[in-house]
Amino acid sequence: MWYNSSMNLKQLTNEYKTIYIKVSGGADSALGLFLICKHIKENNLSPKVIISTIVEPQPDYPRNDKNAKKVVSIINDMFPGVIGDHDIYQLTGYGKSATEFDDKTFPKYNAIKKYQEEGMKTMERAGIDHLIISFLTAGPPLEIVEKNDEWYKKAMMIGPEDRFSGKKEDDNIFGGYKVIKSKRIKKQAWQPFRNMNKKDTAKLYEEHDLMETLFPYTASCVDPQWRLSRESHSTGKTIPCGHCYWCYEKEWAFEGLIDQPEAYNL
Repeated sequence: MWYNSSMNLKQLTNEYKTIYIKVSGGADSALGLFLICKHIKENNLSPKVIISTIVEPQPDYPRNDKNAKKVVSIINDMFPGVIGDHDIYQLTGYGKSATEFDDKTFPKYNAIKKYQEEGMKTMERAGIDHLIISFLTAGPPLEIVEKNDEWYKKAMMIGPEDRFSGKKEDDNIFGGYKVIKSKRIKKQAWQPFRNMNKKDTAKLYEEHDLMETLFPYTASCVDPQWRLSRESHSTGKTIPCGHCYWCYEKEWAFEGLIDQPEAYNL
């Protein structure tokens, strides 16, 4: 099994004037945003960070925009002046389904693809050089996932088996240029966590002392439950389901910890 807790931040220079970062409110993108902003601030770089958050159709999916806003607020306080706008986009046109992860034919895929294509076209029309960063991690080692039948079944729904193989992927900035109205526009993308799994990111939370300041406000569960209080049927609290893929993954990575109460009280 490989282990990679590094992120090649040297690629990020003043060559990039605007950086678009996808922040979901989950633990991976929160950590990624922290590392990017820390690097920019400590190296006196000039790129302005623009945040993009997708909210899935309500009321079927969690309100992850609340977590994303909290994460952005915390990191903005740590590194003032680095973060610019925070754009929140509400997806529509689909609901929860047993086949929600089906490739390319399912409405969820098409809705996300349409949003991404519209965003790219907007930047091209504006003549904006751009670097888009997202923080997809590799899956846990397959031999770990296979020990839990339910986790393995859900893992196969969200991606092919080779996503959990530990195979080395290209985690460098990639892309090129496009000529729009005689102007050369830089179009590049980066997935710096492609060779890291969530246990690797958990180590970075510890290394940067973020377990109390940032981690509690991240939410990964896709099916949080409302539980009534024993004392009163009119009060209660929201808790993570504990059995979706993302809960299993977070619990494995953070040594038994899943979404914390602070994540649902924003």
